[in-house]
Amino acid sequence: MALRGRPTLQTLAVLAAVYLFQLAAGLARTVEYVLFVLDPTVAARPWVLVTSVYAHSGVPHLLANAVPLVVLGPLVARRTTTRRYHVFFLTTGALAGLAEVYLGGAVGPPHAVWGASGAILAFLGYLLAGNVVSTRVLDWVA
Repeated sequence: MALRGRPTLQTLAVLAAVYLFQLAAGLARTVEYVLFVLDPTVAARPWVLVTSVYAHSGVPHLLANAVPLVVLGPLVARRTTTRRYHVFFLTTGALAGLAEVYLGGAVGPPHAVWGASGAILAFLGYLLAGNVVSTRVLDWVA
């Protein structure tokens, strides 16, 4: 099956490839941490803004992100270009990770994050905001 023009499948392939690389790097937890974990030390490791969005802590975490991506991804892909799809996924995933690290750290102990949950929730928000019914309801409320 060709991946060209199918951004959801492309994203799933990247998620799987990164996870397989993590398994290989998992023998050295320090390497995995340095390459993939977004935490308050992000300024020293700026690449984790990208890599943390595609990394996962295990198969259950990966599946918990892949299943809603399979549902929401094609709906988003129909409304935009492949390039914009990937830019939106990566940007919103990185911003969600930063928000969780810094805002979460403001109300509790600092912690580290990884995974695509923020990007997937952004897809949901995009679909809700672009839905005609949602727009009419929000216009009526406002």
